[in-house]
Amino acid sequence: MSEKQTVLREAENKVFLEGFLLEVRHNEWKSGEGLNIDLDIETAPNEVHTITGMSKYKKEDGSDNGIAKGYKTIINDYKSAATHDKEEADKFE
Repeated sequence: MSEKQTVLREAENKVFLEGFLLEVRHNEWKSGEGLNIDLDIETAPNEVHTITGMSKYKKEDGSDNGIAKGYKTIINDYKSAATHDKEEADKFE
């Protein structure tokens, strides 16, 4: 009797959100090698979506990781409704 094997293929997964940045939460890993980030985006009144990400600071080859740099830009430069007025919060389009 032969076993049936299932082959999984990689699928493309794209999501587009439009709304205001309500809050940015982040924490560095205990090892200091990377960080986690959570973004709350309000797409309509009383409708909030949370985007979660994580990244190492360095790639396997030792070079800087662009994803971690992008997360740092969001943490340092973007304005959220939690830290500014909602009118000043950055909008994602």
